[in-house]
Amino acid sequence: MRVLLYFIASLISFCLIVSIFNWLIYSIIKNRPHDRKDWDLNICAEKRDGGGINADITIHNDLKNFLLIDDIYDLPFQSNSFQNILCYHTLQKVQEPHLLHKELTRIGKNVLYVVPSACEISDSLNIFRNKRTFLVLKREHNKLPCSIKLPLADTIHHLTGHKFQ
Repeated sequence: MRVLLYFIASLISFCLIVSIFNWLIYSIIKNRPHDRKDWDLNICAEKRDGGGINADITIHNDLKNFLLIDDIYDLPFQSNSFQNILCYHTLQKVQEPHLLHKELTRIGKNVLYVVPSACEISDSLNIFRNKRTFLVLKREHNKLPCSIKLPLADTIHHLTGHKFQ
């Protein structure tokens, strides 16, 4: 019994330390891509101004130049409409990241993907928010990073009415 209690206490301590470390890293680097304000399109803005058009599937009335979009796989823009696109913490939430990548590269010349890295454990493995996790150590990518589906994420998203498809 004592060994089991020690194991549980150790596990809780480990999770707490990882969460605090993750929170510190995340709070320091979270807004860096948005702070540049040089994005022609900030896709799935999450209440952060990217400097150009801020687009999302959820209304954010407090954002400048906000555009509500219906389908992230069929964006309402002509080909080559944008020089720089920021896709911030969106790929891990969609069912088909390669289709979103195809659409973003159709409408823009340079696409920067920001995804949770393996160091951001509490975000990268969150099955309540994400459908997949990325096998990466850095957050920012100019190409589509490799990912794997998170077990049970589809079921949880279906049961909770998650908006991304």
